[in-house]
Amino acid sequence: MEGSACTTNASCTCDPTGATLVLPTYETDHQSQLSAIIGGFAYRGSAIPGLQGQYFCADFIRNTVTSFEVVQGQVTHLQDRTAELGAGVPGGITYVASFGQDANGELYLVCLHSGTVLRIDPAAPNCTAPVAYCATAPNSVGTGAEMGSTGSASISAAELVLLANDAPAHMIGSFLCGTQEIQVPFGNGWSCVGGSVVRLPTLRTDDYGHARQPLDYALIPVSPGQTRDFQFNYRDSAAGGSGFNSSDGLRVLFCP
Repeated sequence: MEGSACTTNASCTCDPTGATLVLPTYETDHQSQLSAIIGGFAYRGSAIPGLQGQYFCADFIRNTVTSFEVVQGQVTHLQDRTAELGAGVPGGITYVASFGQDANGELYLVCLHSGTVLRIDPAAPNCTAPVAYCATAPNSVGTGAEMGSTGSASISAAELVLLANDAPAHMIGSFLCGTQEIQVPFGNGWSCVGGSVVRLPTLRTDDYGHARQPLDYALIPVSPGQTRDFQFNYRDSAAGGSGFNSSDGLRVLFCP
């Protein structure tokens, strides 16, 4: 059978009544066109409470993403999520080849042709994108570490994640948050944050020299419309000199 429809293959069991086979809860008609349904997961995260229990799937060929809920064996709340999820994504959602789920139950879409992995996030106010400033300095593995981020700077969404790339692997470091932008010599590089400075918890870079830390708003008192500056400091004994270095800076304007 294909879905609930019998095929012409006589060697296969055909039971459209569901007495001996478990019939699909939801199926689509490809209407004589190419179609490939990519199964996903039911949402079990906490970032978007309204999606709890919603199952997500995609059509690889038609570039659509659909969600629905199963209640007592029946599909409810069937909804096309394509435009909603594609808002703000260059080219929209295309060629979803797989879904992923993290330890917190949040869902991800793997887009084959663009080579991107997209997380399903709550809609947040339009926030200004973070801006790089200051300078990085060469380290023992290359031209220097650089700051980045994922998630918006919305305080209510609380989803901003600080990133640092191209530092030495397996090195101790920490992100700094300041209220002023500076650029003065520091270690083998530059200090880019000043004013009232908070050092976030110490961590270690991964196999690729990357560091990642969700911003803890309890440590960083900030209000909408205020700016904070971030930098990553890390040990780098192989480079000699002072034995430590810093990334460039990242200016973040927070919104509601």
